[in-house]
Amino acid sequence: MFEKNLSLNELYDLYGLLLSEKKREFFELYYREDLSLSEIALQAGLTRQGVRDLLARAAAELESFEAAMGLLEKKKRLGEISGLLAERRDPVLDGIAAELSGLL
Repeated sequence: MFEKNLSLNELYDLYGLLLSEKKREFFELYYREDLSLSEIALQAGLTRQGVRDLLARAAAELESFEAAMGLLEKKKRLGEISGLLAERRDPVLDGIAAELSGLL
C-alpha cells in the first residue's frame, strides 16, 4: 500500500494540476494530510463511499495521464542516466549529468 501511495504522490506532483479542483482537494486531504475517508466525508457533506469513489477516479486519471505521457517513467530514466554519467568522473560527462539533474 505504501508503494502505491508513493507512486500516486509522484504522479500527483507531475499531473495534479490536470485534475479538477475537487479531486485535487480530496487527494491532498487524504494522501498528503492523512485525513480518513470519514473525516473528509464529514467536511464535504458526502458519504464515505462518495469520497472513496472520487479518490479512485482521481487515481485512475493520474495513471491514465502517465500512460499517455510517461513523464514519471522518463524522469526516473533521466535520473538513472544522470547517476551513471556522474560515476564516470569525466568533466564533460559531469556537465551533462548536472544538466540532466537540473531537468529533474
